[in-house]
Amino acid sequence: MTGFSVVSVDLESGEQMPLLCDAGTGLGLFEPTAYALTMRSRGRAVNTIGQALRSVQLLYQILSASGIDLIERVKNNELLTLGEVETLVEQCKLKKQDLDEIHRGPPKGQPARLSIARFKKGGRQRTDLAVVSSNTALVRLKYVAQYLAWLAEYAYLQKLPRDREVFKGVADKTIRALSSRVPLARKSGTHARKRGLTKTDEAELLEIVRPQSPRNPWSDEFLQLRNHLIVYLLLGLGIRKGEMLGVKAHDINLSESRLFIARRADDPEERRRRRPATKTYDRGLQVGAELLAELKRYLALRSKLSLARKHPYLIVGERGEPLSLNAVDYMFATLRKCWGGKPLSAHLLRHTWNDRFSELVEGKLTEDEEKKVRNYLMGWSDQSRSAENYTVRYVEQKAHTALTELQEKMFKAMR
Repeated sequence: MTGFSVVSVDLESGEQMPLLCDAGTGLGLFEPTAYALTMRSRGRAVNTIGQALRSVQLLYQILSASGIDLIERVKNNELLTLGEVETLVEQCKLKKQDLDEIHRGPPKGQPARLSIARFKKGGRQRTDLAVVSSNTALVRLKYVAQYLAWLAEYAYLQKLPRDREVFKGVADKTIRALSSRVPLARKSGTHARKRGLTKTDEAELLEIVRPQSPRNPWSDEFLQLRNHLIVYLLLGLGIRKGEMLGVKAHDINLSESRLFIARRADDPEERRRRRPATKTYDRGLQVGAELLAELKRYLALRSKLSLARKHPYLIVGERGEPLSLNAVDYMFATLRKCWGGKPLSAHLLRHTWNDRFSELVEGKLTEDEEKKVRNYLMGWSDQSRSAENYTVRYVEQKAHTALTELQEKMFKAMR
């Protein structure tokens, strides 16, 4: 069986491009590469293309284990049988590690745990196999279906099938059969969904990261000031960590107290292996006096780091190198540890911002005005419904208040 891997290639322009390669030869596969270039021409982010190709990688791995060559199938007016669709759906629900062992055997020197014979269709007798969440399986199969639809159109236009019209009918039925078997997204209940910090926890967090605080886990002056700024930026502006790490020094206008969030999908200056990304729209954000003062203090220290003068990125490491996404994750892991293990992440501060925004504009803006303002500040489109995922605590509190008031009115006459 041929192995496959998704690799990121640095182009001469400085852009990155994910490619699906044959692990044996290191060469990119032609059709998946053409598919990735199609996504790129439609403005898809590098991370999105990479996610799609990792799903296509699973497709090729699963088909290769059964000796299936898609292009040969296409030439014979075929794609996948119903049984092959069922197998594809079931195996896309498995964790990559178990799927690799099923197809390639255990790592060298280790006994076999799993085998094709022990894999049963329909999820029966599979207690020894680790499965992914229904949402992960959904994403995988969504991209697999999209790729097969693209491949069918590509093959039709390239006149690869012996009988194009027969193939078109077969391909439509195959893709429809696959799409109908994609698991439904599991909507988390209220208690499983992310909430922002309570006001008490928010105040405690700000005290922990305050420079010179006895609870601050960092002793270095620069780290204290930088990490304090990171929390201020995430909590005060509601931006994502990737957006924050993409901010360049010239994106800050100190005289106008504004910070610009730019979407630079293929920034030639970006050299970090795990690239921070701005998933949403460009936008300018106003910076208040306290946050502006923090920025000025930080910039004064940043200017003293030699490596920081060699690139434009605002948030840097101890030596001045552009800070990585992993470093931000480690920073929050450190905070969780010194905070007794309380839930805390960069993204949780985005949820907290949305709660505070809801409280601030209540009674001041109409529902339509609130939606437009929030969508702009978050970088969402005018029609986005993303706010529903970020206002859980606020909505829950309003629901509790309304329920209490309703009960008081209902039972008042009985007193």
